[in-house]
Amino acid sequence: MTYPRSETSIATDVWHKLTLSMELTLLAAILLVPTSFGQAPGSFDGCPVEGKTTRQALMALNRLRNRTVTPLRTNVNPDISLASVLTPGNDVTRWSPSQAAIIIPP
Repeated sequence: MTYPRSETSIATDVWHKLTLSMELTLLAAILLVPTSFGQAPGSFDGCPVEGKTTRQALMALNRLRNRTVTPLRTNVNPDISLASVLTPGNDVTRWSPSQAAIIIPP
């Protein structure tokens, strides 16, 4: 024989299911946060520092453009300014990949 359930019993069951659902959602959020906001060193949005090209020359260029490591203070060249960066001309011999600059806009 089955007895009808009281409103309190039904409300308790609904509350337990809702609580379990919220706990599972919170757990999923906690587990996903490191993968959502964190990224592997040298990557951006899952793309490696070399980019997605297969051409070696572009990979080398991308490694220079996509650096994620902060340069040492000893690598900063104080002679590099916004004006020197904007000066027309060939930049091939003007800059070195081992140099860093601190550019402060006017």
